[in-house]
Amino acid sequence: MKNRWKRAVTAFTIAVIIIGTVACSQERNRSIENTIPGGDNRETENANSGNVQSGDTDHVSEVSMHHAHGMSYSPDGSKIYFAVHDGLRIYENGQWKLPAGERHDYMGFSMTDDGFYSSGHPAPGSDKKNPLGIIKSTDEGRSFTPLAFYGQVDFHGLSVGYKSHAIYVYNPEPNPKMETLGLYYSTDEADSWTKSAMSGLEGQPEALAVHSADEAIVAVGTSEGIFVSSNYGDRFEKIGPEMRVTSLYFNVEGALLAGAVNKQPAFVRIDPETKQTEELKIPALKEDLIAFVGQSPVNEKDIAFMTMHKDVYISSDGGDTWSKIADKGIGKSVQVDP
Repeated sequence: MKNRWKRAVTAFTIAVIIIGTVACSQERNRSIENTIPGGDNRETENANSGNVQSGDTDHVSEVSMHHAHGMSYSPDGSKIYFAVHDGLRIYENGQWKLPAGERHDYMGFSMTDDGFYSSGHPAPGSDKKNPLGIIKSTDEGRSFTPLAFYGQVDFHGLSVGYKSHAIYVYNPEPNPKMETLGLYYSTDEADSWTKSAMSGLEGQPEALAVHSADEAIVAVGTSEGIFVSSNYGDRFEKIGPEMRVTSLYFNVEGALLAGAVNKQPAFVRIDPETKQTEELKIPALKEDLIAFVGQSPVNEKDIAFMTMHKDVYISSDGGDTWSKIADKGIGKSVQVDP
């Protein structure tokens, strides 16, 4: 058991280092058009400077998404947000939109019932501090409030409870509030932090999700399966079959949705209490994996997933049928007759 625990800790440390360094070597001064892929200052930062999209949210005929970092439904369930390397993209009723504001590189994007939390880097030309630390926006990114580590740390592994607003992060480097690498959580809007013991975790972590309402429940998807903790990440228990988990999400009812690989790519739903597992039907994915999963907080039949190759599928009947709304990162708006 001791050797298994040592292997888990070693794998976790390696994963934290990977999560915290991948994509940070991108040249931050490149223009948005050519981009492919903290302290506790809580004054609101106006996002309408630097690389700006002026005015209200713009409807566009086509969007491109490179190097995606997150996907989530809006609180009213009418929109799907995509956090990509150069800002946000929004899909609503067959139309793609670009929200106003600077196109920051949002990492660890997490939607809640009153806005989104994120980390990452500011847009090229922005006067915001780099990295962003942990921020919160309640206006689709037009402005944000720095919560912690502003100008200090970029958290690629970050998840926030939809209703509880409990924040969990993989810390990639020592800082004034986190002395070592590992999993930490905050229940007071990032003012104070506690390190999780992570006992019982096996495999290399690849996904992180926080229960929508219960701040003590957190799940980690690893190369060995799904592990759930009900005591703030101190001890984890494996639920469901052995599989590589590539994405993880708690819906508002407390069920887990996961993208996984079990011989073939799979989309599964698991009840953490009963351990009951259901595999949803999905389109065939050729040499691809599910990178992000999401579900509407107001209609459980509305679900979506995005693949590693940035294909996006949505369903309005709980996964019985699917529609593809983006192909290899290109989303095209449905033409509306005048």
